[in-house]
Amino acid sequence: MWKCGIVELLNRLTIFLRGNPLILDEDMIAMGLPKHPRRSRTPPNAPTNYPMLEIDSSMIRRLILPFYDLDTMRRAKPAGAHGVEICWAVFNEQVVKVGDLVNTSFATRSPFFLDFNDEQRGHFAYFCLRWVNTRGVKGPFGEIVSAIIP
Repeated sequence: MWKCGIVELLNRLTIFLRGNPLILDEDMIAMGLPKHPRRSRTPPNAPTNYPMLEIDSSMIRRLILPFYDLDTMRRAKPAGAHGVEICWAVFNEQVVKVGDLVNTSFATRSPFFLDFNDEQRGHFAYFCLRWVNTRGVKGPFGEIVSAIIP
């Protein structure tokens, strides 16, 4: 019937009970089992740098946005980063504030693709990026970068 011994069965039961949040410490002690392990989880630090962005405009009505870590110069995200927040907007005049970039997107992989319609061709697209860690804490914004929509 059972392919494991009684000791292994008790170990599996203990692991199951210790992982169950409905079982209280008092219940564990009453059953003669050790209390729940208390782990001190330290939240990941907020990102301190910003992602670098290159813009590829080789396709009509599409901008390809490869981003990478400033410290390592690789496409890999820095430690603790979940993805990148991309703030962007399409304007004819120059943008100097991040607050003017009204659209936001989120990407966890590089490159990010952004498609436009025919009416937007020839206009300037402005982008500004920042890292977001696994807890949603956002880092500083990078530089505002622009490209003409092909």
